[in-house]
This record gives sequence, C-alpha cells and structure tokens, in this order.
Amino acid sequence: MPGRKVVTIVCTVEQVRRGALSRKWVVGGVGHDTVILETFYEPKKGKTHQGRPMLLFKKKFLPAIHSGEKTQTIRLWKWRMMRTGQRSYIPGAGYIRIDQVEEVHLDELTDADAVPDGFATADALRNEIESIYGEKIEAGYKTFRVVFHVLEDQTKKEKEAEVSGRGSGNDE
Repeated sequence: MPGRKVVTIVCTVEQVRRGALSRKWVVGGVGHDTVILETFYEPKKGKTHQGRPMLLFKKKFLPAIHSGEKTQTIRLWKWRMMRTGQRSYIPGAGYIRIDQVEEVHLDELTDADAVPDGFATADALRNEIESIYGEKIEAGYKTFRVVFHVLEDQTKKEKEAEVSGRGSGNDE
C-alpha cells in the first residue's frame, strides 16, 4: 500500500517469549538465538495542503485575516510545529509566510498581544483559547504565538500583469 512503511528488527527469542514488544510483529526469519521481526505502520501526517502544513481557523476569523487585522494566532502544541520563514496555507485565505514563532505563557498575555490576534482584550483571547484548547491546557501543552502575513496569490499577480500588458498600447 502507498505510504506504508516496513520496520524490521532483530531481537532475541527470549524477548519475544517475554512479550517485550509493543507492536504486532510478523516473523520474517529465525536464527539460532535471534528472530527477525517485521511490522507495517502508516506514518502520521498533520493537516497539509499540497505537502505544506496548514493552519486551520474558524470561519469567523477569515475576514480579519484577509483584511490584515489578524496577523497572529495562539496555538497549543506539544512542541513547536512551525518555524520562522516557513510557507504555510490557511484554507479560505490562501498561502501565508510565518514571520515569528515563539513560546508564550497564557497568563502573561496583554491587551496589546490580543489585538493582532483579532481580540480587544487579553481576557477575551484567553477565553477563546480555553474554549478551543481546554483539554490541551490541562494536559500541559506548550503555548506558541505564530505571527504571519498572507502572501499575494500568484495567479492574481499574473492576471493583473496580463491585463496591464494588454492596455499598454504595445499591440502592432
């Protein structure tokens, strides 16, 4: 099957007897004191668009992203999932460039931190984060501020160049 990976290990017969292996393994071969085991697994993949990671937003935030009012988001991850300079995708808004990713603490966010996230106050931002990420907060996930800007659509640029080229009077 496409996307499946094969893992092969060599272990002792004693390890197999003790049940020291956590996966379901298939015996691929047996030696004097060793066993060759194989298993299949599907690598985990995050949400992607054409192989690039995506940032998902509620529909209510898309107009603010389009207008440039919302230029950051607060995310809870086990570890940093994006890096500065990375190109990403927001469904409904298009491609973005990540300008900054930094770990922050929810209780230290100020009203000034809330404005580029599309909120009037830090309390409103924290309430929204708690409603979305309640379980992750309790589980001790790290909090990250992701600053981004929307990239212009390449096809839009090409169309504008094509239209401006037609009206320039260069036709012979």
